[in-house]
Amino acid sequence: MKVQLRHVQQRGNTLYFRIHIPVALRNYYDGRKEISQTLRTDDHIEAQGWATQLAKIYQKQFRELRSGRQVDFSQGSEELLGQLEQSAPNIRAVERVEPVPSGPTLSVVYEEVKALGKRCEKEESERWASTKLLIGWCGDLPISQFTRPIMLDFRDNVLRCMPVHMSQKKVFQGKTLKQVMEMKHKKVVSTTTVNNHLSRLRSVFNYAVRHGYILTSPTVDLELTPDKSPDEERTAYTKDQLQRMINGLSEHAVRGGDLRHMRFWVPLIALYSGARLNEICQMCIGDVVEIDGILCFDINERNKEITHKNVKNKSSRRRIPIHPDLIELGFLRFVAKRKRAFRKHRHEFVNLWPAASYQEKKGWRRKISHWFNEVFRTEFLTPKELADHRAGRKSYCFHSLRHVFISQCQSQARMNARIEMRISGHADEFISEVHARYGKDMHPKVLLEELVKLDYGLDVSKLRNRY
Repeated sequence: MKVQLRHVQQRGNTLYFRIHIPVALRNYYDGRKEISQTLRTDDHIEAQGWATQLAKIYQKQFRELRSGRQVDFSQGSEELLGQLEQSAPNIRAVERVEPVPSGPTLSVVYEEVKALGKRCEKEESERWASTKLLIGWCGDLPISQFTRPIMLDFRDNVLRCMPVHMSQKKVFQGKTLKQVMEMKHKKVVSTTTVNNHLSRLRSVFNYAVRHGYILTSPTVDLELTPDKSPDEERTAYTKDQLQRMINGLSEHAVRGGDLRHMRFWVPLIALYSGARLNEICQMCIGDVVEIDGILCFDINERNKEITHKNVKNKSSRRRIPIHPDLIELGFLRFVAKRKRAFRKHRHEFVNLWPAASYQEKKGWRRKISHWFNEVFRTEFLTPKELADHRAGRKSYCFHSLRHVFISQCQSQARMNARIEMRISGHADEFISEVHARYGKDMHPKVLLEELVKLDYGLDVSKLRNRY
């Protein structure tokens, strides 16, 4: 049975004393969040003895500081540990600790992580899916019993062998994970998917380390080297492919019932805003807003209990100016028509697209994603391009439109990098989170000045007068 050690953290083969400094007292310790000091021993029992004594000293300091009394800061943890070694040389025999139970199970730790509420609904469901996979393979063990060999076995014999879309295929329903792994599969998940599962599990085990349930995380350095570089994971469409897509959209604008509105506008909005597919599909009528005379898409998750909206992260909440080319093609006329259809009712939280429907796993994007990737793509790509896609030499999908947008912003438009990241909903890499607190979000006028530089050089004459 493994011993849980309080105020002791293991880094490699070294044991450290560690104690959290209360937020209100950090000014007395040069702004530090914690005190950390090597314990000069690799014996866990001895380390617990020294750590217990050091913790008592610092907890006394904290009490005195809170009561307003003077505290002697001339001695750091190194000097205090030296004094303890001289005054209590037999502490190894004195400060023995009894083994404690192995701690909470993996599912209990996951629920604690979930309760923090730091991730959106979609990301949380993905993290639970990864956790459930590990439980399905090993059982819901105490968190301290998940060793590195166990995690390596899980990575190599489960994650790397999983069939694609395992949870969606009927052939696997009702079978245990071990039974599925014993079957032969023509196509297994990508290295990126394996690493995504490991990353989600790492967040759970890192939480367990921070809260003293385990000393070290068994998920460190488990990720695999990607098969492709980031720019090869999706293939951006060429100008010729985009022109074929534009010509095809002109035909879909006049057929398909209510679905034709989504099929026509959603790819165009992605091309001229860089927004993600689900961000576009979940937009409500009230998310087309005017700010100081500038029309914008408001990407948000307000009233999510009614609208079922979700954003990928906090950087995804943003307002994107509507590109003048979309306005010229009649997008505002479409929005006005949708508003008139609900003029007697409150329309702000009505979905912008008449044929849109929500699904718990796929969100609002299911219908358009299936149509674009399974039907429309085969219409505007050549047989050779489709063959390259199916053979894995290229990867064309709806998300490729976002790659096109970002690529054009960086090359053709030579857009300011910070503005491009704000429009596309990426975290600003140029400023710290602390610094960002003191600034306001970029005004749509600033964003629009850069966005109008975007020019694909496409002939959109066939799209005019469709709306």
